[in-house]
This record gives sequence, structure tokens and C-alpha cells, in this order.
Amino acid sequence: MTQVIKYVSAFLLWSLGMVKMGCKRCCTVFATIFYGCRCKHHDKRPTALCERSWFIFLFLSVLLTFSNMYLWLVTANEERMFDLGFWSKFNLDFKFYFAFKIASFVLFGYPFILLMFACLHMNLKEHLHLHAFHKILLVVVDIITIAIVVLSILNTRFLWHFIPLSLMFFGPFLHLFAVMTMTIITWFIAGAFGTLERKGNPVRDLCVWYFLLLVALYLVPLFIKSPCILEGKDLTSKPRLIGHKGAEHIAPENTMASFERAVDDCEVYGIESDIRISSDGEHFCMHDDTLERTTNVQEIFPERTSTLVEWFTFTDLKSLNTGSWFLERDPFGTVAELTDEQRTLYQEQTVPKLTELLDLASEHQINVLFDLRPPPEGHPYQVNFVEYTKEKLIEYGLEETEMDFMKAPNGPHYVVFIKKFDDRKLENVYNDVTFQSIREKNNEGISTNVWTINKRWVYSLFWCGQTFSVTTSFCRDLRDMEEPSWQLTHTHYLIMWVMYDVVSFMWAVIFLVCQLRRKRKRNITAEDEERQQETAF
Repeated sequence: MTQVIKYVSAFLLWSLGMVKMGCKRCCTVFATIFYGCRCKHHDKRPTALCERSWFIFLFLSVLLTFSNMYLWLVTANEERMFDLGFWSKFNLDFKFYFAFKIASFVLFGYPFILLMFACLHMNLKEHLHLHAFHKILLVVVDIITIAIVVLSILNTRFLWHFIPLSLMFFGPFLHLFAVMTMTIITWFIAGAFGTLERKGNPVRDLCVWYFLLLVALYLVPLFIKSPCILEGKDLTSKPRLIGHKGAEHIAPENTMASFERAVDDCEVYGIESDIRISSDGEHFCMHDDTLERTTNVQEIFPERTSTLVEWFTFTDLKSLNTGSWFLERDPFGTVAELTDEQRTLYQEQTVPKLTELLDLASEHQINVLFDLRPPPEGHPYQVNFVEYTKEKLIEYGLEETEMDFMKAPNGPHYVVFIKKFDDRKLENVYNDVTFQSIREKNNEGISTNVWTINKRWVYSLFWCGQTFSVTTSFCRDLRDMEEPSWQLTHTHYLIMWVMYDVVSFMWAVIFLVCQLRRKRKRNITAEDEERQQETAF
């Protein structure tokens, strides 16, 4: 019985050895086929200088494409604004942002996979040989990525301030991830140091420089300034929600159905809209300069599809359907959740008057914030549209003290705040505002409303930044948030930061010592074998 167990154990050990050898051989062949497009791997010999240069180029390509992908990930807050920009310039209604985001994943995925195979090559101690096809494709990927970045800089500058905003929110966690990654990499770097030492190269200076780099990484939190690192007593109440064009993510924008769903489903503090003046002097809700995107103007007035919306009479506008387009195009991917009653209701929507919006706001005792768009040149109310609007609001029954007219900083229009149920001074600003500015306005007794806030992490950031209210297209998603996504006191963050760095440093030292001893021991063993061979000879 003992002999049987002995033979079985020997067979299992032999089998494991063969499997290990087979797996290594399979990995080598697989990596060689993908990376170098060749079936046979070459003898283990040093990698040529040219191929080392291409490895560096590959690494830089990964960094470049990752930066591009990161941009499209953290700027998703402005996805709808990005798509509407293409509509206003090229009259194309398409999910361009989603296409660019998918493209960024593909552009990053290709060089990243190549880099993984290059690291596998080095781990198997195979020399690098990147195929010419991959080299050409890498250059093409970099050119496309650079073109996208340059175009986004020139045409979509409203995206770039999300980079520092994202670092404020994700910075502490990105730092922890970077520390963890560098700690793990230390094992391999220490192995490389040991190999250099075995070949007679001094590594003391390299170790010093590497640990200086680690220490610099440990000190990065000194430069992370996040509004979510604050004492609990300094965290203000949840920012009020103002429905952007109503609840446009679940209903057709600037319709009574959208306004009503913002009130019923989101419990908003106010409703935001865009107000224009028809050729016969009626104030109505409409965002675009023309009617092509959100109405059936091509069916009713085919010869006037490109006519500016202010040149229509309100009777003409009232004959248009403003809800069917939402069901057909599903701009936010929410149509599938609608009931049959809601679908029928949306198909019956028309252009609403400003007075209808004010009636709804009065009924539910909420406020109204709207952009008053100036009529085009030659329009009957083009010169005095602000005074005319004030007169109409007074005729409706509002007092002058219940309305604030503010010149918009980003265009010729005016921002009007109807504060019938909240007598406060409100400043409407874009989401590139600094948190210092928000705090200063709070000290002056001026509340800040930030537009447009659509993502939970952006909402959390401005919540920690003591913002009074935000204009959002996703009021239902933000309604259920009871607290910011994260918030730490300075003490808790300091403890977490120091403990994480100390543990990382300890493991880095352990890795370095173990690898150097391991390499030295292997070197001594090799020298002893050489002496034995010489003695035997």
C-alpha cells in the first residue's frame, strides 16, 4: 500500500510538472502570436534597442489613450449638452457623446492589451518583437486620440473643468489605488534590481531614487483639496432640486407633462425652462431656435422647418405636437419604463404658455427659473423684450419684488427667477464655478444655484461645497440621495492616509530585501556550481 501511494504521488508530481511546463509553453506561444504575429518564439536573447523604444512608445500610448478615456468618463454629466451642441451646429440628432465614449474604450483597450502581452513576454524572459502591423496601428490610434483631444479642446471647452472636479472627488481613492499599485510593482522592480546587482551593477542609488519616488507619492494628499473632506457640522442641508426643462429624462422637455412629473415624481424646489416670445406677443416654453428637433413641424409646416421659432404665432405653435419625438428617439433610454397612459399623454403634448407653467408652480407652491431668450432682429418685441416680459408678469399678478431679472454671463439672454414662495437672492451659475466663490456668496447672503448637475458624484461634490440648489435633468435620480457619496473629516482622512502609507512602505521594504536576498542566494549558488565544475574538470 505504501508503494502504491509512493508511485501515485510521484505520478502526480510529474503530471503537475508537465502541466506547468505545458502552460508556460502555451503562454509563450500565445503571447508570441498576438504580440509579434509569429508562431515560433526565438531563443532567449536581449531585446534590440529599437524594440525597447517601441515598448516605451507603447507605454506612452497607453497613458495617452487612458487620459482620453478618463476625460469621456468623468464628463458624462454634460452628455446631453454635448449632443445638443452637434444639433445646433450640424442639425444632427444623434448620441455623439456615447459614440465618443465607446471609441475611447476601444482606443485604450488595444494598446493596453498589447502592453499586457509585452509584460508577459518579459515575465517569460522572451525578447520583445512587436509586429509591423501593430506598430502602424499604434501610430494610427495615437493620431486619432490626439485629434479627438485637440478637437475637444477647441470645440468643447465646457468639458475640461470636470478634470479638476473629478480629481477633487476621486483624488483620495485614486491616490490609494496608486499607492497599492506601486507597492505591488515594488516586488518586480526589486527583482530587476537584484538582477542588476547579480550582474555587478550598483543598485544602491536606484533604491534610493525609487524610495524617494514612493515618498513623493505618499505626500500627494497634501495637494488634494476636496470639499468633501470637512467636519460633519459643516455639511449643509441637501441642495434643492430645480427640474431642468421639467423632468426631461423621463418626459418630453418643456411640456406640461414634464413639468408635472418634476413636481410629482421629484418633489422639486423649482422648475427651469426656456421662454421665448411669439410673433403675436405670447410667452411660451421652447429651448431650440427652430422647431425641427422637438416638434412635428415638418408635417404641419414643411416649408417653415428652418424658420426661427419666434416668427410663429402662438396659434401655429399650439397646433404642433411636442411629445411624440420623445417616444420615437428615446434620448435618455427611459421610454421602456413608461405606462400606456403616459405614452398616450406624451403623444398629446403641445407647446405650453408661460402662464400655464406659473399656474402649476402656484398650485404646488414652488418657484420658477427661466432663461428669457431675446427675439431675433426685426421682431416686434426685439427691442423691449425685457420690459414687455415684466409687464406681462405684473399683469399675471406678480409683484416686482417677486421677480429677479439677471443678465446671463454666457449669452444675450436673461435669467429670471420667480420667487413668489421663497424671498431670497439667487445667483444662477454654471458648474465651473469655484467652491470658494459659492462660500463667499453665502457669506454675502446670496444663494447659489448651479446648472446643470446630472451625476451623483457631481451632486455630492457641490453638496459638500455648500451649494443651495442645483438645476438637473435627472431630478428623480438625485431625489433619493440622503447624503453625499462620501464625506470624511480631516482627522479620519489623515489616519487613513498615514496608515495606508506606513503599511505600503513596510511591504515595499520587505519586497526589496526579499528579492535582493533571493537574487544574491541564486548568484552564490551559481558561483558554487561553477567552482564545482571547474574542480571536477
